[in-house]
Amino acid sequence: MGGGVGGRGGLRARADPHPSRRPPQNVTHQFDRLLADPRVAFWGGVDVGGGGAGAVGVGSLRAAFDAVVLAHGADAAPSLPIPGASSLPGVLTARSFVLWANGHPDGRELGVDLGAVSSVAVVGVGNVALDCARLLLADPAALARTDISRRALTALQGSAVRRVTLVARRGAAAAACTAKEVREVLSLPSVAVTVTPPPPLDPTKDDVAEMGGARGRKRVYDLLAAAAAAAPRADATKSLHLQFLRSPLEFTPDDADPGRVGGVTLAVNEVKRDGGRTRAAPTGATERLPAGLVLQAVGFRTPRLAGTPYDETRAVVPSGLGGRVEEGGGDENAAPSPSSFPAPLYVTGWARRGPSGIIGTNLIDASDVAAAVAADAAARPLGPARPGRAALKTALAGAPIVDAAGWRAIDAAERKAGEAAGAVRVKLETRGELFAAAAASRA
Repeated sequence: MGGGVGGRGGLRARADPHPSRRPPQNVTHQFDRLLADPRVAFWGGVDVGGGGAGAVGVGSLRAAFDAVVLAHGADAAPSLPIPGASSLPGVLTARSFVLWANGHPDGRELGVDLGAVSSVAVVGVGNVALDCARLLLADPAALARTDISRRALTALQGSAVRRVTLVARRGAAAAACTAKEVREVLSLPSVAVTVTPPPPLDPTKDDVAEMGGARGRKRVYDLLAAAAAAAPRADATKSLHLQFLRSPLEFTPDDADPGRVGGVTLAVNEVKRDGGRTRAAPTGATERLPAGLVLQAVGFRTPRLAGTPYDETRAVVPSGLGGRVEEGGGDENAAPSPSSFPAPLYVTGWARRGPSGIIGTNLIDASDVAAAVAADAAARPLGPARPGRAALKTALAGAPIVDAAGWRAIDAAERKAGEAAGAVRVKLETRGELFAAAAASRA
């Protein structure tokens, strides 16, 4: 089951990692063509593997279908294991900011008045971190034409944020982002950019070792080096600072208001060589970075689904060739399948590999898994309807399932509201609104 619509979080189990951007039309059209196929049925709003009332177990799916593919992504965002990370108001995960900006039903309140915040610290330099910085520094008039949450737009229109600092433990050569994201944030109008320490235009041996021959990292490095060497912008009213070789040690309260965050204590690192590898090591020096809001963009974890194996160390569903789930070393406490002959189980995407890679990476992974499903199906005869199909239909009877027509009705309602607002769409932001729009397709 996929996490995009039918996963644990309900209609939109994972927010778009690139908020407020119109999706590529070819991707949208691929879903349209898929749902138009009479052999495809879509069930959205189904809680798979959760603990709530009406949840459907993975075992029930394996009893009802001939194959089950897990594609539920990685939507859990851990906090850093340092003082203030999970207790100090104003210290949030980047995931919570993304949910809020996207109008996700679980992220309706940010909990921070952006009108009272001038400086923001973002821990991390991955794509999500860059997108958070982009939204905080972008011109609200440009955002108004996108599909950003109207609630978030109102808050950003009244924002006092003028400085965003991205903090990275390692050097610029190890930046975990893509060139496209870097270009977007570096090209924001009226935003001055500084990079500390400035990467040299001619990479050092340590930089080359960090990049490891990866062309993507070299492109990112070149962009950052060019930005560091560029002349300051005369028209800048806001600023973006990329601080490399810094590690957060503690999130500290504001001096005037101890009930909210006021800054970050940073360790200053240096690059060390261990054999043929490089690492960031503390020098012993520290710095304090003022911040009235902190976003922790330090990665995601795949949630555990009851009834499936789980690798606690890597936070993935363990699998082998073709994404075939390795069940022998799985969770001993997993609920047994109600069927004597459970369907084979596969996993793809971030739930298989961990939270890395973009759409193209996932396409390659999905093709690999699809080939394995087809090969396994061809190697065994398909019998009559699976014994658990009737039980699954009974379990879902009366549940507010969103089918393909309901999904199209939600899309149409949001686009219509967007036309009136001069935007791509205006999102429905509560489950009640989403289910009501879907139900209108059956009226």
